[in-house]
Amino acid sequence: NLNQCVVAPLPVDVSRFTSIPIGPKVPGRVVSVGRLTRFKSYQRNVLPVIAKLRWQGMPIELHFHGDGAEERNLRGLVCRYDLEKHVYFHGPVPYSALPEVFHSAWAFLGMGTSVVQAAAAGVPALVAVESSALPETFGFLSETDGFGAGEIGTPSTRQRIEDKLRHLYTHPE
Repeated sequence: NLNQCVVAPLPVDVSRFTSIPIGPKVPGRVVSVGRLTRFKSYQRNVLPVIAKLRWQGMPIELHFHGDGAEERNLRGLVCRYDLEKHVYFHGPVPYSALPEVFHSAWAFLGMGTSVVQAAAAGVPALVAVESSALPETFGFLSETDGFGAGEIGTPSTRQRIEDKLRHLYTHPE
């Protein structure tokens, strides 16, 4: 019975991120921070989306900040989709450097504490869907319901990552 559960919000000190001066965003720069791991299927699923949007003329690029067992597979998919000049692997990022990572991000795709941190920094933050066969998002963090941050059971409607990125690009306000 979920009515008897206690909900504990993610422990994020948003003051570290809200004080970031909002500088010039690099149009099309999507950032993702976290372990590169198989269950985070959005890391794989977003690659054909990036390829399609680029083919349609959108100047979009993806920056992974993290490492893990899935990196080799992701690099293979980057080659398969001919994205070697548009998808970057930066390795792990120290917590103290996260504000700098978010500073120039145009959008963020991820889950957990990093999606909350990116949103606190003023970056449009897409809440990724873990363990999905489709390139889906729960939408921007501000659009989600409840306390979920991308894990299974997050109470929100699933949407296409492609649609959300295209909307952000065509409606920059």
